[in-house]
Amino acid sequence: MTIERKKKKLATYRQINERIENLRREKEKWYFDNWYHGTGLGSGPRNASADGKGVELTAEKAEKISKQIDREIERLYELRIKIEQAINALEDPTEQRVIRMLYVGEINVYGNKEWYDVDNIAYKLGYSERHIYRIWKSALQHLPDF
Repeated sequence: MTIERKKKKLATYRQINERIENLRREKEKWYFDNWYHGTGLGSGPRNASADGKGVELTAEKAEKISKQIDREIERLYELRIKIEQAINALEDPTEQRVIRMLYVGEINVYGNKEWYDVDNIAYKLGYSERHIYRIWKSALQHLPDF
């Protein structure tokens, strides 16, 4: 795998977490909508069109959608685990830290996830920006395929 390909795959880490969260919300929405309209609390037919004909979401369809979402979440978790395992396989802890700070992020003192750019990493680790670029390049070369 080329260094550019590794960079692209590492960059998807943030998107993976966002996608997982969006899928969880979507699943909750499906469950709520199905429960709400299934209990008779909803006013009128679901998804009513302009002509007044409604299309009810069946329990089977809701279950099918839920399973699709679960499969997608599982696939994303597996991809995230592969990325984390590849980073953990780096022998040099400084290389690991630089890659994590750039792509995975770190939890700050307030409990929020933060991502860093090269100048912030250099400041935080006490290296020059040029040296951080060298570490980054070395880490990408040593990073196993995932």
